[in-house]
Amino acid sequence: FGSSGRATSAPLCLRSPAVSPQAAMARNSKISAVRSERPPVPMEAVAEDEEVLLPPPPFAPMFDAPEPPAVVERRRRVALAGVVAGLAMCVVVFFLLGGEPIETVHAKASRPTVRSLLESDDVADIVTDNLMKLHDGGKLAAEGHEVLRERVSRRLRDLGESIRTASPEADGRLSSLDVTDEQKSAALSAIRRLGDPRIVALARDVTAAAEAPRHGEDREGLERQISDALRSRLSDIQQLSEEAPPRSSFQTTAARLEIPQTPRLRQAKPQAARRGLDTDAAVASGVEAHAQVFLEAVRRELGPKMPPVRSLLSAYSGSAGSTSTAGEETFMSCVSKAVPDPTKVCKCIADNLDDVFRMVKTYMDRLTQ
Repeated sequence: FGSSGRATSAPLCLRSPAVSPQAAMARNSKISAVRSERPPVPMEAVAEDEEVLLPPPPFAPMFDAPEPPAVVERRRRVALAGVVAGLAMCVVVFFLLGGEPIETVHAKASRPTVRSLLESDDVADIVTDNLMKLHDGGKLAAEGHEVLRERVSRRLRDLGESIRTASPEADGRLSSLDVTDEQKSAALSAIRRLGDPRIVALARDVTAAAEAPRHGEDREGLERQISDALRSRLSDIQQLSEEAPPRSSFQTTAARLEIPQTPRLRQAKPQAARRGLDTDAAVASGVEAHAQVFLEAVRRELGPKMPPVRSLLSAYSGSAGSTSTAGEETFMSCVSKAVPDPTKVCKCIADNLDDVFRMVKTYMDRLTQ
């Protein structure tokens, strides 16, 4: 810099390989002190064609000192350790997830369990709709859909709580078993089946026949009356048998039988309207019947991982003998205990379509002899 403060054409070089680092730092400190004392060069005093070289910033490094080899080696080792640790974490997470893609893991995490599905809105909605159909014209349906749904939801929670209290181990299994979309669909279809209009009509006819005066109190007399009431619905029984889940082994036999055409009889009035069933008992037994159908359907899907259905419901019903799983008893044995409960009668029909078909077909064959 000249005496006027302007930068000369030859800028001052502060770096020199012949200058030691200590000397360079001392010189840099002196130059910075001098710069701070001088006023800045006014731009109007600079000619238009004159080149101005600005001084380097005070924080600019005055020399490039190489890092010691030990520091370089330490940084290299730290970086390498970070890479190895990251790879090891990825491997651990992969094996913890069972080697499955992250999308599959997320899908499993969103699946409901048997316990949560039993108390879900999906089940409560279906049970409520079915009870409204089965008790059409009665006190229970007169309460309204929303009131009935709240009572159904509360009963489903009570049922789950009774399982937890009676058997914590079984409740733990229900809470840990995941249900896939296909298994959920199968279970919901099973309980929705109890509200099928054809099964509802069959249940009303069966209940009306069972409560009508008959010749004698023997079982054969009751069987004849029920068979006579259902003979006009033999085609519906056949269709239901063909649509039944795979556990119904009679569906192929029923399909081969020739069904004679019989005029349809007048449908019986709803059981709830005729007998005025107690609403609390109707809701309790209706929820129990639907829960049993639901658990049986889930057990068919999951296999022996599911606890036995009878033991699960015994705490809720108060007696292990009050519930019978599908295939454990004949239709007549089931319906004689189910009447006058329309939901349980529907379950007896849905569980024993093969027995119903044989009974009615045999009765009609005897009429034609």
